[in-house]
Amino acid sequence: MDDIWDRVREGSRDDGMSDIWDAEELRTFCGPDGQPFHFNPDNEGRYIFSLFVDWFNPLGNKQAGKSISSGQINHILAVLVDELLEFWKGVEFSQTSLYPHGRLVRCAVTPLVCDLGAGRKTAGHSSASATYFCSFCQLKKKDINNLDPTTWPRRTCEQHRVLAYQWRDAATVAEQEKYFKDYGVRYSELLRLPYWKPTQHVVIEVMHNLFLGLFHRHCRYIFGIDIKSQEEEEEEEEEASPISEEDRDHGLALLKSCCSADSLARRLKRPVLQFLFENAGYGSAGKRTKAQLAEQLTSKDPSPKTNDGVASEPRVGVKVLNKSVLCEVQADIAHTTLPSWIGRAPPDIGNPSHGKLSADQWRTLCTVHLPITLTRLWGRPDSPPRKKEILENFLDLVTAVLYGTPRRLTDKRIRTYNHYIFKYIRGLTCIYDDYKLTPNQHFSLHLSEVLRRFGPPHAYWAFPFERYIGLIRHIHTNQRPSEMEATFMVTYCMGSNLRGLLSSDKIPSALATLLPFIKSAIDPDTRGSLMSDLAVFGAQAEPAIVFNEKQQKLLSTDAYAALLSRMSSDSDLHDGISFVAHNSELLRRKQRILSPFAQILPSVSSRGIRFTPFSSHAGDSQVLYRSSHLQGRLAMGRIVNIFVHRRITGTDAHRDQVFALVKQFGSLAPEDKKHDVFHRFKHLRISIVQTATIDPPEAVPMPDIVAHFAACPFKDNNISTPCMAVVPLDRVSDLPFRESAAFQQSTTVMMVTPSA
Repeated sequence: MDDIWDRVREGSRDDGMSDIWDAEELRTFCGPDGQPFHFNPDNEGRYIFSLFVDWFNPLGNKQAGKSISSGQINHILAVLVDELLEFWKGVEFSQTSLYPHGRLVRCAVTPLVCDLGAGRKTAGHSSASATYFCSFCQLKKKDINNLDPTTWPRRTCEQHRVLAYQWRDAATVAEQEKYFKDYGVRYSELLRLPYWKPTQHVVIEVMHNLFLGLFHRHCRYIFGIDIKSQEEEEEEEEEASPISEEDRDHGLALLKSCCSADSLARRLKRPVLQFLFENAGYGSAGKRTKAQLAEQLTSKDPSPKTNDGVASEPRVGVKVLNKSVLCEVQADIAHTTLPSWIGRAPPDIGNPSHGKLSADQWRTLCTVHLPITLTRLWGRPDSPPRKKEILENFLDLVTAVLYGTPRRLTDKRIRTYNHYIFKYIRGLTCIYDDYKLTPNQHFSLHLSEVLRRFGPPHAYWAFPFERYIGLIRHIHTNQRPSEMEATFMVTYCMGSNLRGLLSSDKIPSALATLLPFIKSAIDPDTRGSLMSDLAVFGAQAEPAIVFNEKQQKLLSTDAYAALLSRMSSDSDLHDGISFVAHNSELLRRKQRILSPFAQILPSVSSRGIRFTPFSSHAGDSQVLYRSSHLQGRLAMGRIVNIFVHRRITGTDAHRDQVFALVKQFGSLAPEDKKHDVFHRFKHLRISIVQTATIDPPEAVPMPDIVAHFAACPFKDNNISTPCMAVVPLDRVSDLPFRESAAFQQSTTVMMVTPSA
């Protein structure tokens, strides 16, 4: 982290943000002396952490105790906050590995990374069902369809602290309930940290907000795909359990005590809330959630509200994705070629048997498969206007997610996200009559504030934290509450130590032969967003592979010609030297013979991602690259060979470099391009290319390999040659987005002023 602070002090945001350290919050965060925290003249150890809060039931989902109250969280947070306060003042270490004479260390916590429910309980905000549901503004729940951000009253940290302390100092529980119902704020132990800002440091976590939130809701409630979320599955488990007379009496007593909707939903199971709802004369509870039932029971409005917009959505009997469309989607999924590292969507999507989808599965389904299939079906000039309208609305969501989750952020990309997310939400309210927005959809309208404050979301999304929970919950315990915590800690540390030993050179020789079996048993799935993030962290774009003369082979004629052409035309490679073919007879000054020998590689890892020839893995061979044939512009191609080559530099030293021999996919003919249904969705970045490759191949240095792409055969009788739809998968690169000055001008009105 000391090296990172040097980057913060010396860096500039002119070229965008690639990490949280490039963003506004950590650059302006001040220490106890009022100076920027990165300003460190005394060479102290200064460390900033994010705080992730979530919970799971170690006894299993079928048993009680799935939730946790804000009071329980505060008891846990109090211990952590006590230590953080000490580290804020400074803790003197007598000795560290790099500072044998000791060092003063200061620490702080800034971003709070949680899903919607955990974040509100940890920070002291009211739930999504409360009147004041938003932690960024004071828009009331009844005004949630207001899409003019200039009219949203902003929350401030000072106001939040005052209300939280009033709640804490209330004389009775009833008084606390009244404060919470009126203002939507309760006390959190994090407020003891003098620097922590409850309206700025609670991030919108995009894994839950976009992938598990917007994508899931649109697919299930708009498109009608029968996939249930985890929360809905848990509520159905509760609904199946009978309630006692004691539970009913307890529910009636709570309702008469005039407690808040949040308190009612937290204290009662859904069957009890359903009984109270129907007992009050509202009719059948239907598919309403606990939060919706509690809100109606505590509302002064005698008429029951719709199911949070679900009743007005075409969910029951009017499936947008009917059986024939789903069959087309399933067929395209089966024929789509993907790289090995990306998470797979279920091949039988729409069949409830595959269970709930993970965030990575939603991401792949909604950014790769559905855009290809639905645009092919509904994006044609002769498609029904209603289908075109539904398609464009969905693609607005997909485009917003693409621009909201890149590895490098710029102000222009944030404005682009804002443009499309507002366009998508407005489209929902226009296309579907009486559509009522959900709190999660409203939060997505605030995401641009978080992106500006904390940078690209890969630095603070929940993928790594959720993976840790997955590892811990699969640890075998004796289920004794007094011993489980120690078992979790000891077992997790044992696994970490074992992985560290396996990655070092200290493994005993007797166990070396067993390494493949041990690694296969303890290594997690290497696909998905988390693993690509971990792989790319700290990796070099140029693979460092030493040429092995014992394994050298003569390059094929076309490979050698491609290498010679690239070495002659690329000044970054030839260093002023003129390379000539090995069979040349005359050598002029500053000429060198380019060796025709190379070491053939079965695969290579660049930026943590595996690339292979087409003969080994089709998905890992399909790449987006900078083409020398196109003066550095991007092209789609297929890797046919990978090799490391040794050449002589200007100082007569040797340089070893890895190249991929790539054949470019042909572009559509001019008469065919007018039938490209993706062309008008420019910011979606999907295009159509021929399935045939063109000669000659190119020798491409690995830093010029930008990303993999997904490919799906595309059938159109109007296109004269076999073709495929291609989707760039630039999750570990800085692939430029297509943006225009006119588009930039059209998005400036969407800006939202950050809260104080």
